[in-house]
Formats: sequence, C-alpha cells, structure tokens
Amino acid sequence: ELDGTVSSVAPGRELFRATLSVAKLYLNTNRSYGELYHEEYNTVAVMFATITGYALWDEDNPYGNNQRTSLIVLNHIICDFDKLLFDPSCLRVEKIKMAGWTYMAACGLDPGRRDSNLSLSRQTYSEHVLVVLARFATKMMRVLVRHTVGQDFTLRV
Repeated sequence: ELDGTVSSVAPGRELFRATLSVAKLYLNTNRSYGELYHEEYNTVAVMFATITGYALWDEDNPYGNNQRTSLIVLNHIICDFDKLLFDPSCLRVEKIKMAGWTYMAACGLDPGRRDSNLSLSRQTYSEHVLVVLARFATKMMRVLVRHTVGQDFTLRV
C-alpha cells in the first residue's frame, strides 16, 4: 500500500512545481499590466498521439464493451502513458494534456530542470529532443499493445 502512495506523490509534486512557477509570475504585483507569460526555447518537439481502433459504446461488441468499461480501459491506458514520464529515458518529456483520444506531449521545454539523456553534453541537447520523443512514442505503443485484448488499438503519432 505504501508503494502506491509513493508512486502517486511524485506526479502530484511535479504538477505542483509546474503550477507554482506560473502562479508566481501572475501573482507578481510588479508585472506590467497585460504582460503575457511566455518562455523561449531553441528546440522543442511536440507530439500528438491518437489512440485509434477503439470501440466506445459498441453494444454489438462480442467482448461486452459499454461506455463505462470503455472509459475505464481508456483511463488505465492514460495512467500507463503517464507512468512512462517517470522512466529515466523519458524525463525530458512533458505531458501537455489529453484531449479526447489524443495524448499531447513535448520535449525540450525545460532543459535546465531535468535530463533524460545523461550521456549527452549540453551542446548536443537540442539535437536530441526528437529522439527522446520518438522513444517515448515507442514506449507508448508497447503500453497500448498490453491493452489490446479484445480491441484493435493503434497509436497514430
């Protein structure tokens, strides 16, 4: 039971850290009126990965899928995708959001905070954001394969 608690605390801390940095900016009373929040990065890769081949509300499905069951399966898939973000090889990947069946992620948004490719020098960091994101997409595909019992899931990246 303690292991489950520890694994659920890490994502909460990460969310809190990300939210707090933006909140500090907006709570700053010395900020100019109308000043927009933005950050500039030299190299960023963004990925949109859509789960396809998924039967939601399919009453004729021989496996008995219904709306509730389908959403439970989707939730398990998304949770497994999110767990990949804590894999050492994926630490530079940031989840942006999940919209419908599409998982949005980026790599290269905060090069000073985390490093998922420790063997690379800082000079070559920007050249590898696509490689890190492609590896993350491959791991997502492996997760999806584990959930394909009775479904023909595919991941369109």
